[in-house]
Amino acid sequence: MPTLLRRCACRIAQMNHGKYRDARILSPEGIELTHTAPPPHTYAMGWESSQMDGYDLINHDGGTPNFQSSVFFDPDERIGVFIAANVMCALDAFSSPHGATVLDGSTVRGMAQHVLNLAANRPPPKQGVGIRNLYILFDTVIVALTVLLIFSLRRISRRYQHLKQQGISTRSDWIWRITWISVLHFAWPLLVVYLLLNVLLWKVLRMFQPDLIYWVEIIAVIVFAKGLLELFLTWRVFRQGKPK
Repeated sequence: MPTLLRRCACRIAQMNHGKYRDARILSPEGIELTHTAPPPHTYAMGWESSQMDGYDLINHDGGTPNFQSSVFFDPDERIGVFIAANVMCALDAFSSPHGATVLDGSTVRGMAQHVLNLAANRPPPKQGVGIRNLYILFDTVIVALTVLLIFSLRRISRRYQHLKQQGISTRSDWIWRITWISVLHFAWPLLVVYLLLNVLLWKVLRMFQPDLIYWVEIIAVIVFAKGLLELFLTWRVFRQGKPK
């Protein structure tokens, strides 16, 4: 609660020309300077200058894994809103209308805009696609890709029997087949290993969207193992020679 009260006091001072009750935090000129947006009208001194439905607003968004916050205030109406929530994921960055960048359209930003409009007796702002709809699309894609992988695994035995009946008569045919298998099964799993070991952004994505990253890593292991199995089966067919 004390932290919340301090945040409220800071917002009041921002809208009251730097003064909170009988204490002055900044001069009116200093407050105005912090709200002045430099070209190209994105961020002032730590604040984002936004326009919503024709109104000039000041806001700032922030977040860590499993937590996000957003503050909006209208300096003319002297109305401010601060919202914090224990929710955060990479998908949520696209759930609401974004601000200066396409990655800051979080749910709490949309909530803060909505509450600010209610407090100012204005129509609700435009809402984005929403985190629920994003997750429906996300889960549908994940399930579809997983089903395709399962279908591909189930076809290995049938494809191997067909290849065994057909045979691999020449070395060039065998080399072409193992090259194609290697490209399909080893390229992107090795890329995942590289990202896991060397790219900081991959670790950040694991914090913000662990379900997706763990799924990709598990699928990469399965695809890599499938590639090894197919190489082995292709080698056996080649050693067998062309059926007479």
